[in-house]
Order: sequence, then C-alpha cells, then structure tokens
Amino acid sequence: MLKLLGIGVWSALVTLAAFFAVDHFQLFNMHPVEPEKTSKIETATTNMLRVPIMTGEKAAGFALLDLSIDYDAAILGAASSKFQSIAIDEAFRAVYDSVGIDFKSAKKTDLTGLLRDIGERLNKRLGEGVVTEIRVKEFMFVPPRKAG
Repeated sequence: MLKLLGIGVWSALVTLAAFFAVDHFQLFNMHPVEPEKTSKIETATTNMLRVPIMTGEKAAGFALLDLSIDYDAAILGAASSKFQSIAIDEAFRAVYDSVGIDFKSAKKTDLTGLLRDIGERLNKRLGEGVVTEIRVKEFMFVPPRKAG
C-alpha cells in the first residue's frame, strides 16, 4: 500500500512539473500574429474638371483637366470612400493656385510640376504614401468666350 501511495505522489509531482514547464515555456499560448499590411491599389478619376484661370479680376480662360489617380486603399482604410472627392478638391486647388503657369503657352515641365504638386497635396492631406501615381486622361486650355 505504501508503494501505491508513493507512485501516486510521484505521478502528481511529475504532472505538476509538466504543467509548470508548459506554462513557463508558453508552449500552448497563441501569439497574436499581426496581419501584414498589403497594399491595395485602387484607381479614382476626377472626371472633367473645369478650373477658371484668373488674371487679375478677369478669367483668362479655363483649364479642362481629367485625371486618373492610383492610391493605396489599405492605408486609407475607411476614408477610401471619400478619396475621389478629396482628389477633385486638391486637383482643383492646385490648378487654381498655379498662377505662375501661363496655360496659353504651357510647357511640358509645367504639367509635370502640376501633377507632382497634386500628388504632394494629396499625400500631405491623407498620409504619406497614399498616392502612388497620377495620370492625365485629358488636359487642355480653353480661352473664354467673347460676347457679341
């Protein structure tokens, strides 16, 4: 009988030691794995924007602009549904604020700088690295109509 009691105490001690070892080395604890942030590139279009080009108090004409903008929807998250309206706003502001560009005799570098400015404005407003590429679908300058 003493032998059975000794085996029982021995098995209880071994079981207790095993439980402490499992707990100490965290063998069965699940470590939360953070999902990798994968980029989800989507495209938004501004449709045709008609931006007045002002010289003084008169309109010198209108810049017609249609852009296609690639952006990372994974970075924006829930705000990605508002990206198109924000992109339209920033594109309009960038063209309207670009008083240094003479659209009647615009150069290729002016358009490159304008697209870079739009991208920088969007990244500043929404977060760095959101906008990946901006493409021009259509861009032209239309002089104002003359009455009479």
